[in-house]
Amino acid sequence: MSRRLFVSAFAFAALVVVLRADTPTTPEAAADSDAKAKALDRKLMDEAKKPNSEVFKNLTYMCDFIGGRLTGSPALKKANDWTAEKMKEYGLENVHLEPWEIPVGWERGTVSARIVEPDTGHPLTLAAAGWSPGTKGKITGDVVIFRASKRDELAKYKGKLKDAIILRAPPSDVIPVNVNDPTGGGLGGGRRRGGPGGPAAGGPGAPGGGAPGGGAPAGGAPGAGAPGGDAPRTIVSAGFRGENETDGISTKGVRVVSVTENGAAAKAGLKVDDIVLTVDDKPIGPYREFMMTTASDRKAGDKIKLGVERGKEKLEVTVALESVTFNGGGGGAFGGGRFGGDPQFQQELRDFFKAEGVAATMQDAGKPQGLLNMTGGWRGRDRAAEQESTPSLFVAHEDYALLWRLARRPEPARTRVELEVTNKFIPGPVAVYNTVGEIKGSEKPDEFVILGAHLDSWDLAQGATDNGTGSMVVLECARILAKAGVKPKRTIRFALFTGEEEGLYGSKAYVERHKDEWSKISMVLVHDTGTGPVTSIGLQGRSVLKPLFEKELESLKEVGVKEISLARQGGTDHLSFDDPKVNVPGFACLQDMTEYRFTHHTQTDTIDKVHEDNLIQAAQIMSVAAMRVANLPNLLPRDRPAGPGAGRRQGGN
Repeated sequence: MSRRLFVSAFAFAALVVVLRADTPTTPEAAADSDAKAKALDRKLMDEAKKPNSEVFKNLTYMCDFIGGRLTGSPALKKANDWTAEKMKEYGLENVHLEPWEIPVGWERGTVSARIVEPDTGHPLTLAAAGWSPGTKGKITGDVVIFRASKRDELAKYKGKLKDAIILRAPPSDVIPVNVNDPTGGGLGGGRRRGGPGGPAAGGPGAPGGGAPGGGAPAGGAPGAGAPGGDAPRTIVSAGFRGENETDGISTKGVRVVSVTENGAAAKAGLKVDDIVLTVDDKPIGPYREFMMTTASDRKAGDKIKLGVERGKEKLEVTVALESVTFNGGGGGAFGGGRFGGDPQFQQELRDFFKAEGVAATMQDAGKPQGLLNMTGGWRGRDRAAEQESTPSLFVAHEDYALLWRLARRPEPARTRVELEVTNKFIPGPVAVYNTVGEIKGSEKPDEFVILGAHLDSWDLAQGATDNGTGSMVVLECARILAKAGVKPKRTIRFALFTGEEEGLYGSKAYVERHKDEWSKISMVLVHDTGTGPVTSIGLQGRSVLKPLFEKELESLKEVGVKEISLARQGGTDHLSFDDPKVNVPGFACLQDMTEYRFTHHTQTDTIDKVHEDNLIQAAQIMSVAAMRVANLPNLLPRDRPAGPGAGRRQGGN
């Protein structure tokens, strides 16, 4: 046995001793304890069923009478107050709102655009990104395909962009609605030419938010293809980790997230289903598992050796990172990130667009059938920080593709659009709140299990599946546990976070506010992937916990949890706790992606898309899991997986 294996075995043995130190010492006592625990599981799962369930009734009220809940908006505050009252009605203790601040608020206005040259009058389907400014009136400008990705390429545009409407990336290859996304993570509904991903590069695995910039989402970097940028030839998509990333990987690192079938790998006869990636000879896992890794703090211009393997076959390609797709800044995985690449260049680009008088930037929503997309956020932490000066707009794929085709015509042909956007900023600081309540522990009230979800949403629709579903499931868990009259050994706390969509800000504020409790939080479990059934709980690679969870959550097999996964899910609030600096076991429910790529951040995220039975199932799972962990003899251990890529990463947010 190697030293490493010996240490692991020793650690596991020690864990068993610690966790079972207070358990019954005779077989009869153990059997009795297990029977009582399973009876409690049954009681909770029965309480979650109809006609007792209130989860859909509550979701309907929030969607129809409160609506979309943009961070910093009056609607979100209304949702905070209403959920706090529901917690009190259900009998929770210590119900309160915990404030935090954003530097500036934002209010969506109107947006209208039509093509005026050629003279079709065709109206465009589009929406302003969050925290995007207005146009200060109606503007008519030329549509310009912008092909600068570094500082020395800006000069050729000087003096030529007054009132221009900028397109920076080719249209997405949108996956038809009747075809499953082969990457398994297609929240964007499409793949950028030059590599899969589009607004959904790497699935929903990257924490979201980031300021708008109208930039090229992952897969669409200029130079990724043949002349015109349309012909794909890169074999990887990669991205700098932005300042909003929270999972402990270096902000200067590069993560490899996908391989295309249309580059050198395809020529070698390799298929997506059985490709294994390597970075500088280091295996990082199968394509379908969407492993992400840090490539030794690489930067643009560095060369990296990539390998794709299938069985005994192996193809190696060396590429410069400047020819690989970048998803820069804090842009997140769902589209609408900043322009790719060096953050310093992005600031220079913003300044350049402002100085040149650019009217707006546009990006493909990357979804089918006229669906839009949404992301964005404030810039800086101080109310004096300069916000975006150039409007950033998501355009329905069909209209974006039309603009791209028209704008590529040779001179003297012109493509012109009449545009007006009327958003406004709300002077800050603006108070935002997390809603918190709890059931006090009977033996260890100063130790905690937290059930969480984000209450905020984007504002194109009702925010039903993102994340009205998750937040109402957590509220329903509070009702179930309180109605059952349980007396957990530890305090079970229910937290409805805000500011998640812009970068997990509310949960980060919670973590900072409760810094003295870090060592006393046994587990955080969140729900945030829409209306699909829960299939597992992702342990973020914490393999030492798997045997324990398999034993304690055995009752959940009957409601669909067939296994406990080591998957590392990104993109939602458990990451604020799973951060290595905090090191609280933070997990997310792994869910089927039922219709999520069509509702996620779109104008169709409405109550009619929600499957009530799946919310009942989620409430059963989270209630049982919370009670089981709260009643363990000791806190869950803090053992972390080795390396930044340990454990499969699945989508979230």
